[in-house]
Amino acid sequence: MCVRFEKLPAEDDSLQEVGRTNTTKAQLAASALRLNQRLELPWQRIARLFYAEPFLAISIQIANHMHLFKTLHEQEGSRTVDDLAHSLGRDPSFIRRILRSLSAGKILEQHGSDAYFSTPLSEVLLVPEAVHAIDFLFESGYPYFALIPEYIQSIGFVSPADQGAWQNFRKTDMSIYEWLDTHPEEMMNFVGLMKVWSESQEPWIELYPADSLLDSADKQGTILVDVAGGGGRDINNFLGRYPQTAGRLVLQDRPEEVKAAKIQQGIERMPHDIFTPQPIKAARAYFLHSILHNYTDERARDLLGHLKKSMNPGYSKVLVYEDTVSNQDPKELSCGSDLVMMATFGTGARTELDWELLFDSVGLKLNKTFRSTRGSQCLMELELVT
Repeated sequence: MCVRFEKLPAEDDSLQEVGRTNTTKAQLAASALRLNQRLELPWQRIARLFYAEPFLAISIQIANHMHLFKTLHEQEGSRTVDDLAHSLGRDPSFIRRILRSLSAGKILEQHGSDAYFSTPLSEVLLVPEAVHAIDFLFESGYPYFALIPEYIQSIGFVSPADQGAWQNFRKTDMSIYEWLDTHPEEMMNFVGLMKVWSESQEPWIELYPADSLLDSADKQGTILVDVAGGGGRDINNFLGRYPQTAGRLVLQDRPEEVKAAKIQQGIERMPHDIFTPQPIKAARAYFLHSILHNYTDERARDLLGHLKKSMNPGYSKVLVYEDTVSNQDPKELSCGSDLVMMATFGTGARTELDWELLFDSVGLKLNKTFRSTRGSQCLMELELVT
């Protein structure tokens, strides 16, 4: 077999000339992953998945607890093992072990045998939301995930219809959100995890022709309602793109969420329970980002039904930005999310057909679908069936 490789950049070269757009970079990354999976021997992959990668995560968490990334980032250029050990007040031989692991995992850059540099990835690991996300995974995520196979076996290898796996893990009758409400520190960590998940996705404003929302819009009315919008990233992106927008922009979520949200001036905060009637009528668009996957079809119909009753026929739209699993070309992240949703909520990721059937069941028509170039997310534009 003859394999031809086109010229690829050296490890230290920039990818600017190889992939000038996010689409090209995503395609290159997907191709590189497939190539690696085909070249890697089965036993090598097993060792990497179940041994090397978990311990890389452990090294990152140890480094976080020691403030290693912060210490490394405080000074430009490289730091030696002894220099870092002195700054951290730790044993050099131990610091070398952690640095070696982080270098092997390409979290840090290593020159020679004793010089280490920060990388864009290690700098992101300093962001508080990233720290909280990793804390949540170590405190709740990984211990919980490890028990899922046993729980699934105990119920006969079927998809759970409830939140039993989570409740079994925490020895509680509360749902995950009810439990988090009683554990503020873990709630803060969970919010960080959701921030990381959101940041990993393509901004909706890059996918959807949002200027169409301004066409023929009632400038005295509401342009966009970000339903259960959390920290406000999506509605901030909209206002950032269209700073001269006339009309109301509203962020809705639970009271504590909207109070803590960091939103721009001009965006209104509104506490709202998504399973109660929508108070804003005839908005140009109601936006739902990664909300419906938490709920069964029955509960999702309740939520969508409240939005439907608030829509103005021929004018209002519902925009649903969700992970969409493919039966033909499934992606690792969407499949992982599907299994977590299955065990935690008794729900799961939906295919495009699943989404269309759900929308149709409440009298909403799937008008257009806009697919992300980064992963398996789709933005679906819905209108009232007339």
